[in-house]
Formats: sequence, structure tokens, C-alpha cells
Amino acid sequence: MTRAPARVAILALALSLARPAAHAGADDPPPADLVELRGGQIVAEPIEGVDLRGIRLKGPAPRLLSWDSVKLVTGPHAEAAAKFADVAEKAWRARIRLARADLALAAPLFDELFALYEHEPGPTALMAAEGALACRVAAGDRPGAIRPWLRALALRLAGQKIDGDPRLDPVLDPETLLLPALPPVFVADDSTRALADSLAQEVLPGDGQPPLAAALSALYRRAAAIELAEPLPEPPPRLDHPALTLVRDIVDARSDDAGVRAAARARLEAGLAGEPGGWREAWRRAALGRSLLREPDPAARSAGLFQLFHLPARFAPSQPYLAGVALAEASAEMARRGNAAAAAELRDRLAELDPRHPALAWLRALPPPASAAKPAEAAP
Repeated sequence: MTRAPARVAILALALSLARPAAHAGADDPPPADLVELRGGQIVAEPIEGVDLRGIRLKGPAPRLLSWDSVKLVTGPHAEAAAKFADVAEKAWRARIRLARADLALAAPLFDELFALYEHEPGPTALMAAEGALACRVAAGDRPGAIRPWLRALALRLAGQKIDGDPRLDPVLDPETLLLPALPPVFVADDSTRALADSLAQEVLPGDGQPPLAAALSALYRRAAAIELAEPLPEPPPRLDHPALTLVRDIVDARSDDAGVRAAARARLEAGLAGEPGGWREAWRRAALGRSLLREPDPAARSAGLFQLFHLPARFAPSQPYLAGVALAEASAEMARRGNAAAAAELRDRLAELDPRHPALAWLRALPPPASAAKPAEAAP
């Protein structure tokens, strides 16, 4: 007779010990459910149900076990759980790759999982959303990162968290639920157009987004519309949340209204002392610099360059996208001033930082400044 695998034998023993003692016969209690977790723990609590979201336990502390944490189920619900064995295995492999930062190999798994779980609640859905988000941002797919970000935000707001082994750190900032690598800072290119289209799909009536997610989606869409020179969507309602305060100030700092820009810059400058060296300082300095470059006063634009140079000088390792945008904006400003050598040097630094940065294509598409478009007149 074929010998059972060791883990099945152990579960069978635990199953027999979990049953209350009773005489053999018709009055024997039904067999108990046992769940073996990936970390080796055995859960012997009653199972209420099994579905795509995970395993619902109804013991003294009812909870939902995510599929990426489940290794094996025995007992009455074993057959139902077996239908999700492939999902559990895929989620587990994706989680392992995410934990060891092997994002290139994790990305195809998370793409499949997010497509499956995008509209589901529960911890497996959160792991799928945050994993897809991390992979897409790492690959430079900012438009593709929008949907998993907003979904992860909604699940975090609903109280979902990711338990189990190996430990996964939250992808979103715990206080704001923003993603430090996804600021509302864009340039006019095809990726910004794709991002704006993705955001438009997120705010359809009946989408069921929490008010914070809907408001952030609307603000990011306004930020993209400003760069694309398109009509602005209606501003979202004002909610008292630190994420909305920061994002609204960054978006308003690019407004066509000089008074709105100035007021937003004052609030951004006041916030610089709050988190020196952190991602929020980087976001604020990028917003301040780009806002000041919109002013007609040369002194204001010089102050804008000073703010922008903080990004490549201090934040390039942690904020490479923003550092690239800052270099591109500074290059364009130096070209407007007629300093072609400085403009070229800044453009070359951007290419060294990231040869695929979207701001490079934006720079190439800019019309030549008026001073450079006109050929120099011959000396008399």
C-alpha cells in the first residue's frame, strides 16, 4: 500500500485528536475540519464556508483565511477547498516572489490574480492589489498602477490587512494611503493620456468606491488634465484627510489661476518642515519647483529651479521618477533662457538616470523656444 505523505499523516492524526471522544456508532460526531497554513500551523476551528475570497472560520474569533496562506484542507470542506488549490498555489508563489523583491517574476502572477480579485473583498484581494501595484510601479507602468492602487486603498479603508508568512510590508503609506512612488505629477505624453483614461473609468457612477478613493481619483485626473491642456473635471468634495490636503495642494500649484497657485505654494512651503528627507518633502519640492516655473517673474523661476534641483541631488534613489521630471523641467527652462549647453547637460543627466523615463519623450516633443527658433542675424 502506498504510504501517505508525511503532512497528510500528521493532519490525519490531528484530525483524530480534534474529535471529541465518543463510542463508535451512529452518534459519532462529524469529522472536524483542519487547515494547514503555509507557516506550518494547524487551524482546527469550524469552517463556515469556502469560496474565492478564502476560508471563512466561525470559531471564537471568526475570520477569513486568505488563499496565499492556505496549504492543505482536510475534513468535510476538503473537496470545496480543492477547487481553489490552483489559486492558492499561484497566490503563494506570487507572495514569495514579492517578499524577496523578485518583481519581474512576480508580475505575471499578480496580473492574473488582480484580474481575478479586482472586485472581490478580503485579504487575498488586498494581497493581489498591492502586489500588482508594486510590480507595475517597479516596471514604470504608472497608468497600469492606478486601478490596483485605488483598489488597495479601498480594501485598507475597509479594515483589510495581510497576515501570514512571509511577512509583507504595506505598499501604501499607512497614514495617507498614498503610494510614495506614484505622485500626482505628470508630463504631457501618451502614458499620461492612458492614465487619465484609466482614472475616468474609476469614477463611473455605481463603481462603489469609498469617498476618499473617489476624491483622490478625481484629483489625479485633474492633475493629468492640466498637463494635457484638457478641460478640467469637477473638483471633488473637500474631505478632511491628509492625503487629500497634500494632493489638492500639488494639483492647485499647477493651476492656470495665479492666485490659486500662490496659495497652494504657501501651504506646500509650510509643510516642508514636517518630514525632512521623506517622500512628502520630495513631492512638495517637485510641486513648488514646477509651480514657480509657471510664473512670469525670472526670480520666481530661478527659485523654482532651486526647488527642483533638490530632487536629483537628494532624492534620486528613492524618487527616481520625480528626479527625472525635475531634470526635464530644468532642462526646458534653461532652453527657454537660451542656455543650450546647460539644457543639454541636464537632458543627458536624465538619460543617465533612466533612459526610458517618459520625460525624455516630453522634452523631445517640446517646440524650440522662441529665442532658439529664430536664426541669429549676421553681424553688419
